[in-house]
Amino acid sequence: MMASFTVFLSHSSKDKAFVDAAFEALHKAGVRAWYDRYEIEPGDSITTKINQGLDAAHLGLLFISDSFLSKEMGWPMQEANYFFQQRIRESAKKFVVVNLGLPIERLPPLLRDYRYIDGYAPDGYQQIVEAVTRVKDSS
Repeated sequence: MMASFTVFLSHSSKDKAFVDAAFEALHKAGVRAWYDRYEIEPGDSITTKINQGLDAAHLGLLFISDSFLSKEMGWPMQEANYFFQQRIRESAKKFVVVNLGLPIERLPPLLRDYRYIDGYAPDGYQQIVEAVTRVKDSS
């Protein structure tokens, strides 16, 4: 039996309000989302839990913002690098970029080629659910 489809929510802690709403939209649509807020308990190793979440994920949602790209935020870019490497190795869609207000020139160079979802569009959450559902249904 195949493990249930899981999407990993890669984000900066400064973008939690947006990610909370995206998580709720995915949950209502019946999509299992790995979200650190619910997966990492007090006393857990953060590194171990994130590694487990990445390993179990079928798709990464990369919520890219100024905070995401900040050098002080280490984790988000490492997670993005993981999903990008998976994309190269498997030649399959492994991530979807949700742009939270950045001009295309500020996106990491290797991600500029990928069509992204404008998270702040009026139907941004709906676009996220639809994109994830398409990948889920095709896997």
